[in-house]
Amino acid sequence: MRKEEISDLMSKRISKTNVEMVVDDICGGKGNISDLFDLISNTTDKNVKIHSAWALEKIAKRDIELCMPLFPNILQLFPILIYDMEKRCFSKIILLYLENYFKKNKNLQSFNYVQIYEWEDVIETLFGNLLNSKTPNALKVLSAYCLAYLSVRYNWIEEELKFQMQHQLFSPSMIAANKKINYIYSKHYKLNN
Repeated sequence: MRKEEISDLMSKRISKTNVEMVVDDICGGKGNISDLFDLISNTTDKNVKIHSAWALEKIAKRDIELCMPLFPNILQLFPILIYDMEKRCFSKIILLYLENYFKKNKNLQSFNYVQIYEWEDVIETLFGNLLNSKTPNALKVLSAYCLAYLSVRYNWIEEELKFQMQHQLFSPSMIAANKKINYIYSKHYKLNN
């Protein structure tokens, strides 16, 4: 599937089937993941941006390693995303990377962005998502999970995240997120050398 075909498909009223077609093509080697990312970063069409971000998230769920060459670009674009749905999709991709990295579910050690990337802008964006009262809960939850994992490298995050979570416990999803964050901290993940 060429970039123009992906764009045309993503600009229409989207269905899960259309997104799955793009995901299947890219995961099957018939499409180019860089073309999909280019649609997120360089198009002005809101639907194309959001639907392409959704497809990128689904690709990451299926094969996170396929996204790894683009990961620095994902991290760079994340702080300047406009739409909450895009932010949610990118937060999920970041979380999938962090979970796989720390749990060693996949061989992501060759993509050691935890230690080599300067995450400050990403961390600021994640905290911004968490603290903004207009942020949807799903995005708040994903932001909190990402911050919990990032606190392995940036120790100051743990205390600040725990403090901020105490002010977020007004919904069942945030109460559940707080429990998972405490579970993440109980695992005492360490950075690989």
